[in-house]
Amino acid sequence: MEEKEVINVLQHYRHDLMNNLQVVQGYLTMGRSEKVKSKIESMLQDYKEESRLMGLKAPCFTLWVLRFDHLHSNLRMKYRIKTESKDLSTADKVVTELCKKTVDWLREACEETRMYDIILEVTETETPSRIQVSILLTGEVQHTRMEEQILPDERIHVRQTADGMKCDLFVPLTI
Repeated sequence: MEEKEVINVLQHYRHDLMNNLQVVQGYLTMGRSEKVKSKIESMLQDYKEESRLMGLKAPCFTLWVLRFDHLHSNLRMKYRIKTESKDLSTADKVVTELCKKTVDWLREACEETRMYDIILEVTETETPSRIQVSILLTGEVQHTRMEEQILPDERIHVRQTADGMKCDLFVPLTI
């Protein structure tokens, strides 16, 4: 990553932090202490989740996740790391590329003028030498467009759920 990209990431990160602090300040000004408490708890939970993300030791994947909302105008990502001790350093680039392919494929079913939520989860599998990354696209998707698309990779399993289109990626940790 070049210096300009690092500065860009830091600017977006700072922007998001300032927005959250301004919301807290607004609630304080209005005397809404319960809202302040709720917002701060939410921010702390986000930072704990971010710490778990960084604990995966996968810098490419971490940067992709942290920059996601700024790279996609009509997609917003929430993520959950449901593993404490997995080291993804050997699979970092593979996980990142698979996630990018999956999101690119899912975007084909999205209307450019609508907002969509993506929920990404990293979980352990029964096999200790691999992890599962699930990407759920919520909201109405154009199923006819999905049916016409060819899956970008055989390691990606796709299914329709009550919540949306879910893609499960199974990635070996030793590549």
